[in-house]
This record gives sequence, C-alpha cells and structure tokens, in this order.
Amino acid sequence: MPARSAVYMEDMRERILDATLRCLDRSGLANASLSEICQEAKISRGALYVHFASKSEILCCTVARATERWLTVSTFHDVPTLRDFLVAEYDLGGVDLQQGIYVEMELLAAARTDLALREAVRQSSDARADMIRVSMAGLQAKGHLRAGLSSEIAAHLVGCFLDGIFVHALGDRGDRKMHIAAVNTLLAGLLTPKALKSLPP
Repeated sequence: MPARSAVYMEDMRERILDATLRCLDRSGLANASLSEICQEAKISRGALYVHFASKSEILCCTVARATERWLTVSTFHDVPTLRDFLVAEYDLGGVDLQQGIYVEMELLAAARTDLALREAVRQSSDARADMIRVSMAGLQAKGHLRAGLSSEIAAHLVGCFLDGIFVHALGDRGDRKMHIAAVNTLLAGLLTPKALKSLPP
C-alpha cells in the first residue's frame, strides 16, 4: 500500500477526534468505547490504531485541539478586544456550552487516575492562563491598567471571571445584558479612566 500523504493523515486524525467528541457528547466518557468511536468515524479498529495508540491518547489530543482552537479565537491585544473577548465568552453559551462543560467535567474526573490526561489538562490550563497573562502584560505596557494593579493580578481576576462563566453555564447564568454589565464592572476595576473612554458605549 502506498504511503498516505501528510494531509490525508491529518484529516483522518481530525475525523477521529470529531467522532470522539460526538461520542462523548452522546454517551459520556465511560460509555464512549473505541468501538463506538470507530463506528462513528466509519473506520476500522486497525485504522484507528494507525493514528492513536489508546483511548487515553485520543482524549489527550482532544483536549489539546480544543485548547488550540480556543486560543485561536480567544485573544485580545487592546482594551476594545479585551471587552469583546469577555463578552464573547457568554455568546458561546447555551445548550452547546452546557454539553461541552459536562464533557470537560468528565475529562477532569478521568484525569484523576489517567496521568497522561492529567498532564494534557494541566498544559491546557497553563496555555489559557499564559495567554491572558501575556495579553494583560501588553495592556500594562501601554498604560491601560490602573496604577498599582499588576498585570498578573489583573490576569488572575479575568481568569476567575471566566471560571465563573463556566460554573454559571450549568444553571441560571442570567441574560446577556446582565453579563455585559458584569464585564463593564470588571473592566472599571482594571482599567484607567482614559482606557475606559476608548470603549464603545
């Protein structure tokens, strides 16, 4: 059999990871077997093993891919894009967010005993936190943060705010108007008056 191209191999990995997410969403982590994943991806077990050695490796790659995608769309480099970033986290909500959170909670539970998955989750958390820290340091360098407020503390506050969105999405998270009011209150405590004036009404 001729060697498969790199594009084909990458496409097949993506196909398997997409199938895995659908299985996790439908059946839960414990019930999403390799057989079900293969059936969902329309491939044989042997074809799956060409790309992944185990279910654990598939889950680790699923976490890594989700992080990469989040980092691609969830960035900010100035005051307006910081506000857009915080508002957009609410716009990701609804039933899809709830389902995603349940999957994430199952992955966190599995990471308790799966050391490889635990490391993947840790790297994901660190990558997200690093993005926020670096971006906040950029705002501080531009003089946008309030005097006496370090970029690290500002990043920590933003991270806690995002964690709150995660938790509230499982219940009554309030309406979008309330969320935007909360974003504006957070920014009022982080940014200089001049920086706040650069925001649209």
